[in-house]
Amino acid sequence: MNKKKNNLKRHFVNFFGALGYLVCLMQWLWVVLLYSSVVKSVALFFGSEANNTVSKSPVVFDYSSNLASVIVVVIITLFMTALSIYIIFKMPSIIVKTSKNAVRKTAESVTPLVLRAEHKKDNKKNHIKLSARITMIIKIILLVIPIILAYTSQYIEKQDIDLFLAMYIMIWLLFIAAVFFGLQYLFAMILKIKKQEIW
Repeated sequence: MNKKKNNLKRHFVNFFGALGYLVCLMQWLWVVLLYSSVVKSVALFFGSEANNTVSKSPVVFDYSSNLASVIVVVIITLFMTALSIYIIFKMPSIIVKTSKNAVRKTAESVTPLVLRAEHKKDNKKNHIKLSARITMIIKIILLVIPIILAYTSQYIEKQDIDLFLAMYIMIWLLFIAAVFFGLQYLFAMILKIKKQEIW
């Protein structure tokens, strides 16, 4: 019973971390949107070498004569709708698991290097303590870099989005993600969750 209660506490605490990772992903997607004109111009630069001599002609479908094609189109539409709904509901858990694993693996691989640089022993106690700190630092970096990139997006030649709007949205996303991560650490402290169990 006690183990089940601890699992419930850990899941409750890490739920806020999951929300923080999702908002962090929104920050990065906003940065991609801000830099989309750069991506588009690079794609046009490399794509302009290709010779596009495709002629466009309208395609006319006569559905009244072929019932089988209508059935196939309906089945494909239903399949794509079901697939889209599945992806919409499954995507957040995939994002959270990927983020959690990436942050944890990075923290675990950097910890021995930092301990060596600080001339400390690589024992279990030091490893757990430092790994938790590095995880927090990685989260902070993941939140701060997008706001810097959003600010520097004003120097793009063909920026479609006003700097005030770009920074306003980015600051709100940063605030929301920071609140979720802050709640994660606050509830971990209140519920006495070990630092290595926080992701």
